Amino acid sequence: MRFLQILCVFMGLAAVSPQTCDFNSPDGGNCATSCNFEDGSLCGWTQDADDDGYDWRFRTSTSSTPNGFAGPAEDHTTSSYSGVYMYVDGSYTNVSTNTRLISPVFSRAARTCRISVWHHFFGGEYGDLEIKQVSGGVRKHLYKVDDDAQALLKWYYSEVYLDPCVENFQVILEGQDRQREMMEGGIAIDDIAFIDCAFDTNAAPCDSGYYQCQSGACYSNDFRCDFAVDCCGETTDENQCDAYSMCDFEDQTMCEWNNLYDDSGYDWVVHHGDTSSSRTGPDVDHTTGTSDGYYIYFDVSRPVLPLEYADIASYVISGETIGCKIRFWFHMKGAFIGRLEVGTRESNNGPFHSIWATNEDESDPWYFEVLELSRENDFQVVFRAVRGLTAYGDIALDDISLTPECTPANRNLPEHTTLFPPFTLPGGGCGETQFTCVSGQCVRGDARCDFNYDCDDFSDEMECPAGCSFELDFCYWKQDLQDGGQWKTRTSAADTSTTFNGPRDDHTTGGGFGKYIYVEGTEIPTQGQKTRLISPTFRIASRSCRFTFWFYMFGVEYGDIEIFVKTASSEKRIRKIVEDLPQYNKWLPEEADIDACTENFQIIVQSQDEQLVPFSSGFALDDFLFLDCAIPLPSLGGQCSALQSQCANGVCYPSSQQCDFAQDCCDGTDELASHCVEYHMCDFENNFCDWTNLEGDDFDWKRNNGGTSSGNTGPSRDHTTNTADGYYLYTEVDRPLRSGDRARIGSYTILSSVTEDCNMRFFYHLNGQGIGSLNVYTRQSVGGPLTRMWSQDTQRGDTWFYANVNLGLITNNVAFQAIIEGVRGPYQAGDMAIDDVSFTPGCKQSPYELPTGTTPIYTGTTRLPAPPCNNNQIKCPVEYTCIPDSKRCNGVVDCQDGSDEEACSASGGDSNGMAIAFGIIFSIIGVMIIIMAVLLFLQRRSKSMPSPSASSGLPGTSGLDNPTYVKSPDALS
Repeated sequence: MRFLQILCVFMGLAAVSPQTCDFNSPDGGNCATSCNFEDGSLCGWTQDADDDGYDWRFRTSTSSTPNGFAGPAEDHTTSSYSGVYMYVDGSYTNVSTNTRLISPVFSRAARTCRISVWHHFFGGEYGDLEIKQVSGGVRKHLYKVDDDAQALLKWYYSEVYLDPCVENFQVILEGQDRQREMMEGGIAIDDIAFIDCAFDTNAAPCDSGYYQCQSGACYSNDFRCDFAVDCCGETTDENQCDAYSMCDFEDQTMCEWNNLYDDSGYDWVVHHGDTSSSRTGPDVDHTTGTSDGYYIYFDVSRPVLPLEYADIASYVISGETIGCKIRFWFHMKGAFIGRLEVGTRESNNGPFHSIWATNEDESDPWYFEVLELSRENDFQVVFRAVRGLTAYGDIALDDISLTPECTPANRNLPEHTTLFPPFTLPGGGCGETQFTCVSGQCVRGDARCDFNYDCDDFSDEMECPAGCSFELDFCYWKQDLQDGGQWKTRTSAADTSTTFNGPRDDHTTGGGFGKYIYVEGTEIPTQGQKTRLISPTFRIASRSCRFTFWFYMFGVEYGDIEIFVKTASSEKRIRKIVEDLPQYNKWLPEEADIDACTENFQIIVQSQDEQLVPFSSGFALDDFLFLDCAIPLPSLGGQCSALQSQCANGVCYPSSQQCDFAQDCCDGTDELASHCVEYHMCDFENNFCDWTNLEGDDFDWKRNNGGTSSGNTGPSRDHTTNTADGYYLYTEVDRPLRSGDRARIGSYTILSSVTEDCNMRFFYHLNGQGIGSLNVYTRQSVGGPLTRMWSQDTQRGDTWFYANVNLGLITNNVAFQAIIEGVRGPYQAGDMAIDDVSFTPGCKQSPYELPTGTTPIYTGTTRLPAPPCNNNQIKCPVEYTCIPDSKRCNGVVDCQDGSDEEACSASGGDSNGMAIAFGIIFSIIGVMIIIMAVLLFLQRRSKSMPSPSASSGLPGTSGLDNPTYVKSPDALS
């Protein structure tokens, strides 16, 4: 036994008990096939005792987390603050370390076995989440989610197949810290589950359409001779396959598949190992699972341009066949991946009839697909790979097989003589209310620039792409030349300037040869100059639509980044990034919500130079992406699911979002007053409605419109009307309030129900460097204990954000109350606001009031007696700690309540005060010297330079061209 433990440690696994789990009869404790962490256990999973010394941590409503913790406020299982999840973050792990969670030992898994996990990347770039399978000391990579993928700032789902028939295996979830410096970024995971893993040992005859292994297990006819083992230990499902057409490319040929020459002129190629581009393409083939195995792929690097494609075709199949099926394994990995299509053609140079397609970035695994082929005439199967927006979208295929029913026709296809797409007949073939795709396909007239790819060739979204990596050009974004400044592109490795302080690598590729855009201070003072980049016009946005991007601050303070939404009637700011945040010299993600149903809008990215003295400082931006912006199409069946409601136009939306002061239906039917009778709703336009300030706290919530009385904090307008005239509630945290002081408001009394969900929806606003925390609690008695349901403590800028909190109790007919609490932060710039609060019909009003609890009513911020301090120390009353007296009146707040900087004077014999005074004087003198030097430099320069002519202008960088885009006359104006 001791030998086995040592061996496990040597292999990088935690020592495990001899117990082996069986998916056919799982033990709910040590062999659980799912885990949501709600009971505080790991469900048989273990921390790796021999990794780099760090563990995955539990996050619960009562657990302590690092200051400034950026992880999700709610778990995935319960969508509430009281839920539990696991996380790892850079506040306690070191750079280039791995933190592993290891499953129980499972005896064997079926062909259909998958593992799923919900994950949430937060903060700045941390690293990757990798899933591995290990057996017999051999680890195999299964799946990797990059932290720069779209899985940022919300819970996302990933699912991956396990290798079948592997015996006595474990699964490893590995968080990989790849930061260059420690920071508050990390990974959260929740709801791990094994799916369809039980191995069938049934000895009874199999149903029609299934084969039977010698062991008695049944498997689908579709899985026979498909390069994947179903009959563990015997492989009878992969024997006697002579009647199948199978190609694994291991002989470095394409077997019976041939590149076509009526495509864009590019070929599929046989390859092994990784592709020539980083962050895309497979590292191993599917057949052997090694870098020595071969597959075919379409390399989308230059000179291939967006929307260009490569085709391969099968042998000619007889149209008289019945039951012909193709099986294949495909690999789609890369930012802004293109499209893989399977179709047929019935003549040489004839039209391509698509029968299946995907344009999803599937990350790292190989995926399996089965398609039935049926045509009246002889045909060929065609695989088409289409290049996406960037060169990081290689598409690969492996282990292609056709069933015996795909009978060879033994004759060639006829030549096609009729004009077909991409050419369009004179006069066009589409109606006046339709849009004509480049291929000649006819789609809805309003399909252009609506984030839906209606044209098979993507041409309806060609001039308004949903993403831009700036690798080729500006993707139809335009410079606003009226403001004088321009965003420039940069390839850092190609520029050896020693004075440029911007990022060494772009974000898309993470390497020195990728491109990004930037703006920086120049040799000539340009204080107040704006630099604006304007997007194409998009037709309409969904409720969940958000604009995401990555930014990088460098140098000293330059200014701010602002994001605006522009329509025909207004220009509204939806996000502001203040440059004095501690976010320098690293790529960080950001997003801005776009109001639901906004029509014919543009996004404006604006930076304004606020420097007093020119310096190489500024902003770099990369990887613009619109997420979840497509309006859902009406339900094909005419009905929505049990958890959905339906708009008048047939579109389905979540029932939990009905009557919540935000449109889901662009026809407005989800917010009709007639639909909202059973909802408790308050927009604070007239009063507090059912909300009441509670007694015994430290201060009150106030009703207000316009801005608050403090600068650089609070909202500038309400959420309901989006104007300075609209009202909201907020916490004014000016002195004499101190850090930790609380303001609480309570709802009406709610009667719990186990049959109906009770959700509270509201919009919140956290703007200011001194933001404390905004919390939602429930209580069942006045003065009784509080149960925290939701919390947020991160400043989010001058923007309203949405929260949906499930308040449901597990006990029926119990009265409770919802409480919203604002806690003052360390500084005055910490006003918090709420607006448009609503309760779903399940939050029924109780006929009786709350009882009085046995615990004392809260009478203020609890402050423990400060410890005794030495003569050379002072007390911090909020933290209950002592700090050196030298930190008093040094210009830096060290106590949370700021008491160490109160009653300070530059005179009076205090040595610290004198030091501050002299520091200020010498700082002023230094600034004056710098200004004088700059003015003298400019004066001499103006004398030595010729007068500029009208035609010379300032040097600039024009937008780059993309040859595949059909430019309008003002495309770069």
